[in-house]
This record gives sequence, C-alpha cells and structure tokens, in this order.
Amino acid sequence: MSELRLEFDEALELCEQVRAKNKKKSISFNKLWCWGCVKFTKSPEKRCFANAEDGSNTGCVQVNKLYEKLKNQ
Repeated sequence: MSELRLEFDEALELCEQVRAKNKKKSISFNKLWCWGCVKFTKSPEKRCFANAEDGSNTGCVQVNKLYEKLKNQ
C-alpha cells in the first residue's frame, strides 16, 4: 500500500490541473471520469480524490499519477 498523503488544497489544485488537461481532449475515459466526478459530487469535499477511506486525499488515480510525475521531476 502506498504511503502517499496529500493535503486537501494540494489535491484540489492537482485535480483542477487534471480537469484542465482532460477538457482539451475530444473524448476519453479520463475526461468522462472528471466530468462525472464534478457533475455528481457537487462539491470539492466529495470529489474522487477526497474519497480515500484513510483521509489521505488519494482517491483519484489521475491526481495520484500527476502528483508522482511532478514529484519525480
């Protein structure tokens, strides 16, 4: 199990970056995932990234992937 832990504000910023990147795509699973997450959760506190059971804000694979990419640069 990963020991990755993100602060809420950091995860929200990464989420917004992922959403901006996905908006540019014509169609993809990740774009649909972001759209559904925002559409049906209605608030940032309920988005996929904040849905980790341990409160680590690592519930979204796309956010975690971007975090790892930025961390390793």
